[in-house]
Amino acid sequence: MMKKTIFRLCFLLTILSTLWCCRNEEFSTEDSSRQRSYNSSARFASKSFWKEDEVYIHKVQQVFMKVANMEHVKNRYGDMYWDYAMTFGQFGESYLLVPVVKDNRVVLLMEAVREGNKVYFFEKEDKGKIDFFQAVIFSKITDYGEKTDSQNSTSSRNTPVFQCNTRWITIGCTDKEPNCIPYTTSETICKWIPGTTPKTFDPIGMDDGGGNGYEYPDPPEEKNPCEKMKSILTNPQVQAKIKELKAQSKSSGEIGVKIKADGTTSATISGGGHDVELGSTAGYQGGYHNHTPTGIKMLSPPDIVKMLDFAMSQSGGNIQDGFLGMYGSEKCSSCQDGYRYYNYMINFSGNSQELAEFLYNSKHDFVKLIKDYRKREKELSNDSAYVNFSNGELNDKGLEKLFFDTLKNMGMEGKVNLQKIEDNGTVQTIILNSNGNSTTPIPCP
Repeated sequence: MMKKTIFRLCFLLTILSTLWCCRNEEFSTEDSSRQRSYNSSARFASKSFWKEDEVYIHKVQQVFMKVANMEHVKNRYGDMYWDYAMTFGQFGESYLLVPVVKDNRVVLLMEAVREGNKVYFFEKEDKGKIDFFQAVIFSKITDYGEKTDSQNSTSSRNTPVFQCNTRWITIGCTDKEPNCIPYTTSETICKWIPGTTPKTFDPIGMDDGGGNGYEYPDPPEEKNPCEKMKSILTNPQVQAKIKELKAQSKSSGEIGVKIKADGTTSATISGGGHDVELGSTAGYQGGYHNHTPTGIKMLSPPDIVKMLDFAMSQSGGNIQDGFLGMYGSEKCSSCQDGYRYYNYMINFSGNSQELAEFLYNSKHDFVKLIKDYRKREKELSNDSAYVNFSNGELNDKGLEKLFFDTLKNMGMEGKVNLQKIEDNGTVQTIILNSNGNSTTPIPCP
């Protein structure tokens, strides 16, 4: 049986701020009549006002239709309105609600929760949410919107936040309702309270028949950071671009490149003296750029946020596949070619809820963050443990300490992986020790 305590989180992954707009041709008074011929077994085509995780909805529908006795489902519950299924801002193939309709009334919601390679179906009898779906499907909607609120789970400052996703609609009046007054209604979903025992939604006609869940098709494959790094670095196109970045790191000005999942790279992107704008992340797994001899040889706050953009752009909820790399160098009289190199890559290690919080709800003051970053670099340079004695520049320990201090300053402590690539190709995952003052490199196998 499935564990009684299942966390269901509702995240906002697509909205930077409150969204208001008007619905176009779907505001027709024909909305109600068109539902009478609804085919609940057809492949869904989302009619939601909001952006949904359509990959998850489609896969859940596949699972459901494979096991369901549709005559039983229709008689016991009603018609499944897949076109109006909602994931309430949650991506990553994990959660959704499907309205169940009888005689043009939403009578129940089916809740689908994925854990690993299993998906579980539950009945959700919540009058407010049922009425909300009823209005979305059968009423004349003139406006709609969505927002998220972050709340601390306890009073502790260090406790992670969770998000409540609120969606609202304004219900208008038809020509046949002269005395009608439009009104706005909303529904909010937050994380589920542990300890609640949900009632199983039974698609096959056996009491609690789905209590053990159903096999979920091709859940996102989780690769460890070392495997991801190696798959990126061994691609010939990527190697050629990184060689170009290495050479540029010894000169003035930054350049960059974007990299697709198959190793295809963009053209080299030219930047300024200490910055390069990689542009849209759509269709790309990550990016790489160089820092200069006069710049700090570590990923900066804007670099970290750009990595979050790449993470958000990954399909199928594989947010940890997004990455950003940096190549830096400094003069070194004792080094083989007169330069010491620093090659680091980062990727997100948190969950979708946290990614949304860091990327969309955090009001990043880059001017202040960069000032803090530079100030901290100067402070660390006064500690002999963190500098190269030959030139007073931060050594790898100092740069790594700077990076983890920057994450802490941004409220992202423990949510980003840092890896270092040595000149010989060795990849190391950098771990911040429990004392918070030193790092340990863990070689990739």
